[in-house]
Parts: sequence; structure tokens; C-alpha cells
Amino acid sequence: MLEIFLKVVGKVLNRLHRKAIRGLTKLRPSRRYKSIRNELYRVEALPRSKQFDTFLDGKIIRGVDTDAYVAMHREIFGSNIYQFQASSNTPYIIDCGANIGLSVIYFKSLYPAARVVAFEPDPDVFEVLDGNVRAFDLKDVVLLSKGAWTSNSIVQFIADPVYGLGGHIIPNRVSSRAIEVPVVRLRDFLGESIDLLKLDIEGVECEVISDCADMLKNVNNIFIEYHSVVDRPQSLGQLLSILSDAGFRIHIHTVGAHSHKPFVRFETLPNGMDMQLNIFGIRTLEDSRGDVRFNSNWRSPAQAAQPLAVSDI
Repeated sequence: MLEIFLKVVGKVLNRLHRKAIRGLTKLRPSRRYKSIRNELYRVEALPRSKQFDTFLDGKIIRGVDTDAYVAMHREIFGSNIYQFQASSNTPYIIDCGANIGLSVIYFKSLYPAARVVAFEPDPDVFEVLDGNVRAFDLKDVVLLSKGAWTSNSIVQFIADPVYGLGGHIIPNRVSSRAIEVPVVRLRDFLGESIDLLKLDIEGVECEVISDCADMLKNVNNIFIEYHSVVDRPQSLGQLLSILSDAGFRIHIHTVGAHSHKPFVRFETLPNGMDMQLNIFGIRTLEDSRGDVRFNSNWRSPAQAAQPLAVSDI
């Protein structure tokens, strides 16, 4: 009897061991993941504030600052912060503040047939953006070397000479460090249904959104990177009010600049920024009972993974 018992126990233990090995194998990082991780480590070791080449999905692209590139890569491709569900496989996306183009590349990987209009006012950064989009041979992408603003005009713009990341429009001010760049009125681009509107425009987001307020009815999803600068009045309340009035359900993530003990002191970046938020607006509808529900165009992740039927397009 003891011999039989030991044989049974041995078989059970062997089976559990094989399952444990299979589980560990599943948890082991894939070759692709390790390749991406190692490339990011390589980039991190390069000197900052200099242009560099790197690999992204088998293509050679260019960055303008190592730390900024790694942070954007992890946020966009690692955390998938721009992932959204579209009502068709040809969504219309407007990207204000496209920087070097990682967001554009991500959008086209998410929806290869998407139409994308991307704005980038910094002329040096735009050159890198254009080269990166060409490296991926992306179709149906319109790149505009202009800023998103409240009018079609020329404005003062302070480029970020160090990191190429925080260039910004300075409305109603003149600076010896500024250059002049062309800008266009964003609301003129919102006359049709927009699946995703992204704004990362370094401190003038409230002015632009205020000018577009009555056109936000055409936007299904909106992303705004909000910037608070320590010596300027905050506009977060006004911004959230506009989004709420437009029918968006709002989610906010704290990223980048923030103060750990704001009652004691404000912690600021060299450009004076003391708070940065990622604001997500998801279109909702209100039924006759006053219950909030998602727009009928919203697709769950499981649905989004399935091919769209003709009736869905």
C-alpha cells in the first residue's frame, strides 16, 4: 500500500512541477519585449540634448532628447495611453503637438487605415517628425508645420533648445528668445466627426479649447495634456467645465511635474511648470432616466479585437 501511495504522490508532484514550469515559461519576457527593453536602455545611456537614431518596430527613427524619448515611448507604447475604440476601421484623428511623431506612429499601428492630421510648430522638431513618418511610409497622414491656435496668423513661439519638448506659444507677449511661427485656427478642422482629438500644446490648451467649445460636439474622444505654470493663473476649472458641458466623462492622471507637499512648497521644472495632468474625455450620452451611458459608437476591447462588419462602418 505504501508503495502505491508513493507512486501516486510522485505522479501528482511531477504533474504540478510540469505545470509550474509551463507557468514560468509563460511569464518569461518575450524576445520582442527584451529587444525593446534593451534598446531603451541603450538610448538612456546616450548623452541628452542631442539628436540620436534608434530602432522602433524594425525602422530607424530619430529622437531629439534621450530622456524625453524613453518617457514618451513608455507612455505611448508601454502604457498605451492613447488607445481608444473607434466606430470604424478608418477613424479621423487630429494630433496637436505631434513632437517627433511617436503618437502618429502609434495611431497608425492601432488603426492602419486611420486618417491623421498632425500639427507641430517647432521647425526643428517638425523636421524630425517628417523624417520619422517617412521612415514608416505612413499613408493618409497630413503633417502641418504649424501650431494649433485660435486664429490663422503668425505668433511668437519659444522653442525648447535643450530637450525639444517644451516649446510653446507665448500669446500677447514678446520675448527676445522667441521665433515667429505660423498657426491655424483649430476649430476650422472640427467640422466633421473626429474620433480622437489630442492636444499637447504646452500651456495654451484652455485658450484653444475655449475657442472650439461649440465644435466639441463633433469629437468622440479627447486627450488634453494640461500644464500649470507657477506665475500664471490656472485654467483647469474652466477647461474641465468646457469638457463637461460638451458631454464628456472625464478621467485625470497626474504625470510629470507635481508637488509632493504642495501645502509646504511648489516644486517646479526649469520652465516654471508646477503641475501636469493627462485629461481624458470620453463621449457619453444621457438617456431619458438621466443615466449616463457610453456613446453607442464605443467598442469594448473584446469587440475592438474583432474585424468590423460592413454594417459597422
